[in-house]
Amino acid sequence: MPKFGRLARILIALMAGIGVGLFFGESCSILQPFSQAFVKILQITVLPFIVVNLVAGIGSMHSSEARIVAIKGCTIMVFFWILGAVTVFSMQLVFPRLSKASFFSNNGGSNAVQFNPLEVFIPYNPFHSLAEGLLPSIVLFCLLLGFAMIGIKRKKILMSSLEILSLALSQVSRFIQAIVPLGIFVVAANTAGTMTVHKLLELQVFLVTSVCFCLLLALFALPLLVSSITPFRFRHLLYTASGAVILGATTANDFITLPLIAEGVQNLFRKRELDEEQLHEIKTYCEVLPPMVYSFPLLGNFMAIFFVLFVAWFYMNPLHTTDCLKLLLAGIPSVFGPATISIPFLLKIMHLPADAIELYLSARPIQIHFLIGLMVMSLFSFTAICVASLMNQARIKWMRLSLSILLIAVVFAATITGLHSGFAVMLNTSQESAQMVRGMSLQDANGIWLGDSPLEMVVFRDPAKLPLPGVQESEDVLERIRSRDTLRVGYGNNTPAFSFFNQSGNLVGYDVQMAQDLARFLGVSKIEFVPIEYNSIADSLNRGYCDIVMSAVSVTPRRLKEMDFTKPYMELNPAFVTHDWRTGEFKIMDEVQARTDLSIAVLNGTEDVKIAEALFPNATLIKLASFDEFFQGDRGDALFDNAEIGSFLTLLHPYYAVVIPNLTEDDYNVSDSYAYPIARSSNRTLLNLLDYWLVLEDARGDLDYKYNYWILGKNVEKTSHRWCIARDVLHWNPGNI
Repeated sequence: MPKFGRLARILIALMAGIGVGLFFGESCSILQPFSQAFVKILQITVLPFIVVNLVAGIGSMHSSEARIVAIKGCTIMVFFWILGAVTVFSMQLVFPRLSKASFFSNNGGSNAVQFNPLEVFIPYNPFHSLAEGLLPSIVLFCLLLGFAMIGIKRKKILMSSLEILSLALSQVSRFIQAIVPLGIFVVAANTAGTMTVHKLLELQVFLVTSVCFCLLLALFALPLLVSSITPFRFRHLLYTASGAVILGATTANDFITLPLIAEGVQNLFRKRELDEEQLHEIKTYCEVLPPMVYSFPLLGNFMAIFFVLFVAWFYMNPLHTTDCLKLLLAGIPSVFGPATISIPFLLKIMHLPADAIELYLSARPIQIHFLIGLMVMSLFSFTAICVASLMNQARIKWMRLSLSILLIAVVFAATITGLHSGFAVMLNTSQESAQMVRGMSLQDANGIWLGDSPLEMVVFRDPAKLPLPGVQESEDVLERIRSRDTLRVGYGNNTPAFSFFNQSGNLVGYDVQMAQDLARFLGVSKIEFVPIEYNSIADSLNRGYCDIVMSAVSVTPRRLKEMDFTKPYMELNPAFVTHDWRTGEFKIMDEVQARTDLSIAVLNGTEDVKIAEALFPNATLIKLASFDEFFQGDRGDALFDNAEIGSFLTLLHPYYAVVIPNLTEDDYNVSDSYAYPIARSSNRTLLNLLDYWLVLEDARGDLDYKYNYWILGKNVEKTSHRWCIARDVLHWNPGNI
């Protein structure tokens, strides 16, 4: 068998894992525990390695070296950190806007642990910080300990011990690296087998973006900036650094490039007119700076922060400005460690799924080579600037620096715009959710129930063709229903999720299905749906125009005086619908009520008008004839309704989101719930019968079934097995795959 190098083994493992995932599909989910174990194994030596190297690296310096690093090196490093932070937070602009809409969820708030900056940044208990993996406090403790050792004379024994411990940890790391190809195979197989094609495309957003910006930073931005503040030319810098960059990118190992970096920076100065003493001093700096700065994060390390931003977008939970600031503050000290330890920590404090680290590991075999190339170029550039500054060779050319920054900004903006446009086309799914809800049907909701008994269903849409009540019809509504063998139901055709017309032109929804079940319960063979206006429900019932109204009718004190209601069948959650980028404006009810510049839309004829008038006396109310007016005409800053209907509307209009404000019991004095009204003149028999029917529906679980389908959206999306070669090409037994 031929002997393959480390890079070849990793690439073979990656391709083999993808092949296995495509072949066996969802069956590869059995590899999930092994994938998680691989992540844990990679983290075995990370924290000890950080502690040992930071303490040993800083503590072994002389006081003069420490002063140089503190004054010159730290200033230059802060410049690199600013460049890295601006770059990674700008890179998130490439993410296309995807549909964030989802069916209403009644799970409540998150139980995630709140971010505690004192615990994260202050090492009041270093052992606790190590146990919890709190990287910022670990790094701060190591820096304090390292700088404290600089002035201690009797430290040679400890430094030697730390050096031996560092070598031992390196040896353990080499043992672990031996299983990396196997781990990459497991992760790739699990990801390729279980992730949908669309999610794989979304993962490419991270991979392509990070690769593009690694190349731009390493081959364009850094050489251009260094040439603006040092005497070296752009082409000379790029040519001299190319050897170390290519070696690091090819081997995915930046440590072995340290000698080449030192030699390359020396070569930059050899063409300057310098004497032997100056060249010797430059040689000393070049040999000391790269290994000393190696443990500190430069540009390549900031890609871990970008991955967290990607995960937030990937899981449709983009970070707001305050979250980004928190990520930056925690991220800079966190990237002292490798991505396998810094990313899980950042995901945890940002309340993002921890399993996302497996996405990073799936992309890492390809990304790592470009990332290491950027790291090597960053270390080369840092060393060149620092040595030039120490030798008084650095001169800021303000005109050239300004033009360089402008050129870099233009190129980065063009790259971001191009990637954003390309990803938007590749991931054009804004209409998927709309098509999904427009395709909802009673057949899918009922399953086999529609075939249990024949039921004729007639829907009237034209008021001119509505049936008139016959003079011979009984005053008793229940007797009237049975004598004509027809249940006549009033409906509103603009109540999403409860009664609406789907893409086939059929009347569907939660209350439509409930009406069908009621007709079967009453033993009639026909059901007629007639349109009603919400501000004349009592009149429609009392005239015998309809027997019952089943279309998201709220129970209010005024309506209770005009008609009878069944027991409530659903409790509601008042909410706003607004542009997804404005959700933060409507989370706190007190702030919304205090604003005088808001215009709030409500559906005319509903009880939401009176509730909104009471809740928002300072706002301008816009009364809509239909929900479409709000979305198509952009009327109002927000639409006020309930979260159940609002969530359904955001599925049809993906770039809007639902906000459930923090209402208190004093915000309005009406319990918002839905029930079914009947005529006030009806006797109690029908009302008791309807209440009994609702009890049966609840006891059998039918109410939950309908709620899950029409409100929560469960089983709406047609689920099918992931495509795989074994099942769909070779037609192996699906039960075994």
